[in-house]
Amino acid sequence: MKIFSNPNRPHDHNPLNTSLPSYWQETVFRRPSDLIIIGAGLTGLCCAFHYLQQYPENTVTILEKGPYPSGASVKNAGFACFGSAGELLADMAHEDKNAVLKRVEKRIKGLEGLRNIVPDDAMDFREKGGFELFTDQEAYHRVFGHLSHLNASLARTTGTDTTFEPASINGYQAILCRKEGVLHSGKLVKKLIQTVLELGARLITGADVVSVTSGKVYLKNETTPLVTGNTIVATNGYTSSLFPDSKIKPARGYVLVTQPLSKLQWRHSFHYYKGFVYFRNVGNRLLIGGARHLDPITENTSQDGINPSIKSWLMHFVNHILKIEEGWRIDYEWTGIMGFGEKKDPLSAEIEKNVFILGGYSGMGVSMAFESARELVSKIGNYHEPD
Repeated sequence: MKIFSNPNRPHDHNPLNTSLPSYWQETVFRRPSDLIIIGAGLTGLCCAFHYLQQYPENTVTILEKGPYPSGASVKNAGFACFGSAGELLADMAHEDKNAVLKRVEKRIKGLEGLRNIVPDDAMDFREKGGFELFTDQEAYHRVFGHLSHLNASLARTTGTDTTFEPASINGYQAILCRKEGVLHSGKLVKKLIQTVLELGARLITGADVVSVTSGKVYLKNETTPLVTGNTIVATNGYTSSLFPDSKIKPARGYVLVTQPLSKLQWRHSFHYYKGFVYFRNVGNRLLIGGARHLDPITENTSQDGINPSIKSWLMHFVNHILKIEEGWRIDYEWTGIMGFGEKKDPLSAEIEKNVFILGGYSGMGVSMAFESARELVSKIGNYHEPD
């Protein structure tokens, strides 16, 4: 059912309060929505896409706090997020094997869905495989010993008997993952924004949401709420700022990119130590990030800021393990806030009537957001007018 009126909005009747919206604002920028989505990252944009595909006559408003998306969707390392052999085996040691395999299947399906609406060249997508690097013989043989079983378990999902295979690169033992890929996260999000706007969504930037209740979304410095049928909170690692009791917790990740190098021998995507460290080339630059396992307590935060011990460790890794040219310098560095749940599967739930949250991808949102959004939208259904 479409919304045709603004039901019983609370008003501040203080005549001196100048923040009350005008008629012009109410009838254009603040008109009621069938669905409000908080967050213009991958999750929010994918939710908008699926909802408008299912209900093309309905209205969708996407609210973004900053002037442009600024969460993990555009502050990641640009990996397609399949998962290394060491990481998958570590997951299987802590949870049911079938749950891990189902999650891999969801990653593959989600990435395929993204590629169906965002052409590969529009997001610089390349699926040339990636390597898991080992500097420890015991760790390598521990993973290598499970490759046959892991490949057999993944064969139906990946369509190949050799998803993983032993390799060597630049003097190190490695395990090649045929399904790993890389992309340009900024271009991906930009194209998704263009796509959902063409479908009819509204995007409002500078919209700092301070609270959410059933049917209402309150913005900072706004007297009256925005009215909506359903609300999706797609803020991932920032979810606890709106719902402190949410099981989605923040986790900070650090990434640096070097200045262009005259010669770079690391020209694929790479993982190290169960996926906690990741690096790749961006043209002739080296991008490297992660290592949050070195100080997990400090990094369980939604505050941006560079942890000097993690930065120092990664620079040492570049100098002594990757051994790129001497005198290299950092050109870009940043931190992004990921969302982690109790398990690695994303959390999708109705947190109160007609208010839904989706997030907690444990660093795998690039490949999982599209399919997770589809599943959530299929459960929400059409607008249910409040009592």
